[in-house]
Amino acid sequence: MPSYRFSLTVALLASSLTLVACGRSCEDRGCPTGSECLEKKTFKTARFPRCLRDLREVLQGRLDEFVIAWNSRDYEGMEDFFTEDSVFVPAGRDIRRGSDGYAEFIEGLITEFQWGNATYVLEDIIYVTDELVFSIDTFVWESGTSPSPLHGKELVLWKKIDGIYYIHYGISNLG
Repeated sequence: MPSYRFSLTVALLASSLTLVACGRSCEDRGCPTGSECLEKKTFKTARFPRCLRDLREVLQGRLDEFVIAWNSRDYEGMEDFFTEDSVFVPAGRDIRRGSDGYAEFIEGLITEFQWGNATYVLEDIIYVTDELVFSIDTFVWESGTSPSPLHGKELVLWKKIDGIYYIHYGISNLG
């Protein structure tokens, strides 16, 4: 039941967002369609991405950096991807709060399940503000305890701090 409420909250949030076409030539900026352009309308201090494709590239880059840390077993490096007050709900595990201890948690999971290398792909984004963006990602982990790789999805709320996006809230599932 909690995942249903969370999904409903995300759906309501997404339906209340309005993306405004900027009226400039998307071809000039490399955007695939006008519907992906954004315009700064009210808050003079807010910085909006020129197009959602730019934001997708930034977030996919952060996922790629996480995968590099994962695949090299840089546990402290993985811990640095989370905000200090982050909440992470891994599939079949207790909720993780805060970035402290995340390195030991991931190391324990990798050891327990003999997880090998991982790949993460950003599937979709829900733009909230320049500081908060949801992403829906798919992942594949090689596993020594399973005859085939483990596949899953996660919903991540990214929080921008000092110009860098960090995982602020995440929920994942397998299968």
